[in-house]
Amino acid sequence: MRVWILLLSCVIVFSCSLEQPKAAERVTTLGPKEYYAPNFQATPKRVVVLNTPSLAYLDQLKVGKVVIASMSYSRLNSTFSIFKEDCSDLGNTEPSVEKLLSLNPDMVILNPFQMENYTSLKDKLNFFVMDEYSAKTVEEALSYYDWFSTIFNKTDTVQRNITPSFVQYSKYDLKLLKLDAYNNAYFVPECMGIWKNTLRGYVEFICNSSENTKVSKEKMKLLMQQSNTLVVFRNGDVPSLVGEWLEDLKVNEGKGLVYCNTEEFPFFEFFSANPEQAFQLMLDCASTQESNAIFKWKAL
Repeated sequence: MRVWILLLSCVIVFSCSLEQPKAAERVTTLGPKEYYAPNFQATPKRVVVLNTPSLAYLDQLKVGKVVIASMSYSRLNSTFSIFKEDCSDLGNTEPSVEKLLSLNPDMVILNPFQMENYTSLKDKLNFFVMDEYSAKTVEEALSYYDWFSTIFNKTDTVQRNITPSFVQYSKYDLKLLKLDAYNNAYFVPECMGIWKNTLRGYVEFICNSSENTKVSKEKMKLLMQQSNTLVVFRNGDVPSLVGEWLEDLKVNEGKGLVYCNTEEFPFFEFFSANPEQAFQLMLDCASTQESNAIFKWKAL
């Protein structure tokens, strides 16, 4: 009888073990984004940050001291007071698989493109894939506060205004064109993104009707004719760069330039966790034609 009980117990244990989830099973309880957690046991204490916009969330949730290594540490250390003194600077290039493993993290925060480099580690490390640029609204962008609050067991979540109103800017007839250029190619946001959806009804935000943000020089000339204010984010001397673009486009109309030198201020990290404040400061600069803490104004 004891033998049968023992055998039956073994069968039950074996069958139950077959039903256990795979090590790299995707956890979706924190939202629609990818969250691989094969070894998630408790609140993370050793976090590696490859997607640096997450630092703004960790900073406001006051959990930044868990970051043991971060990309762009030297650039961001003066902005965020969340780093530990012995935080490792990973520079501007994603670490190798071997390097990432050697850091022994209990969580890695990264974006979908970075995740492609570490698919072989999905059953070894906990990955939180943060795709903040896919957010279509302010509310979607700020949902990361809820996800990180859950992960880090923070009950005192940050109170946010997720329904900003910019009606006071309607009277200024702003026609904004957010643009960038690389290697003689021009780029503008597609129309279904957070910029268009947030600013709709308050200012005219000129965008690309196609999902492809790259536009031809001829298309860019047409978009420029519709705008009266250019919005640009780049490293270095932005007005000089824009001047080169306008010369290349043969556009000589007088326009306003609202810009942020991202060498001086980490705009993309700030915008990720503070989109409503970023929009407010941008529109303040465009409407008053005066520089502020983040944006500079220049007449072209």
